[in-house]
Amino acid sequence: MIRILIIIFLTGNSLFATIINVPDDYSTIQGGIDVSVNGDTVLVQPGTYEEHIDYSGKSIVVGSLTLTTGDTSYVSQTVIDGSGSNAVIIEYVEGETTELVGFSIQNGNRGIECRSSQPRLKHLRISDSSIGLMIKWDSNVSLKHAIIHGNGIAIYSSSTGYSPVWLDADSIIVRNNSNDQSQATAGLWTDDSTFANIRNSVFYNNTSTWSGAILNRGILNLTNVTIAGNTATYETGSGGIFQKADNFININTL
Repeated sequence: MIRILIIIFLTGNSLFATIINVPDDYSTIQGGIDVSVNGDTVLVQPGTYEEHIDYSGKSIVVGSLTLTTGDTSYVSQTVIDGSGSNAVIIEYVEGETTELVGFSIQNGNRGIECRSSQPRLKHLRISDSSIGLMIKWDSNVSLKHAIIHGNGIAIYSSSTGYSPVWLDADSIIVRNNSNDQSQATAGLWTDDSTFANIRNSVFYNNTSTWSGAILNRGILNLTNVTIAGNTATYETGSGGIFQKADNFININTL
């Protein structure tokens, strides 16, 4: 492990942040997370890691070598395989210093599940899961540069008036997801009390019953979003967007 001195001028305090290397220091990603504390980084070398990881309420960064090099080829080389369980759980984490960067995440019940947390998710591929990204319980999620494909539902926000959800997404590709659940979608599903902003993104070739691409029950803003080639199997459905009548959608370009 490498310790880096970080000086925080605003408080006059100094803190030691640790870079925990996987598999050099710990053989599993979860092993690195278990010994981490707030502010640490778990840096993961290329390989396939058959495990499900839980941030355990810690404000940490978990990243492949994409994090340190900027080389996105490491995304496909660094795989978290959930083997049918939730592959990644981020819960009860405050602040925006919690990050997941540069992985392919596959074969999960949920690829990523965020609960009462504010993570930044960047440079990800999420595939072959029942739900690619699940957002719940007062979460505020930033999602950038992600490809979500081959899932049942790509993104599902589960929210209520007492527990809203915020999603800010930029440069995502949602494609080839398929869901035969009744009254559903395969792309983006927003419940009541979801506030979602989607920019510079593509929804393509998704298939479900009510809507192939988007089922909106929340407040949704779309800017420079392409929706094409999606299919609804119900006659009363919409391949593109199924909009609940009393909720709001703002489309700047489509």
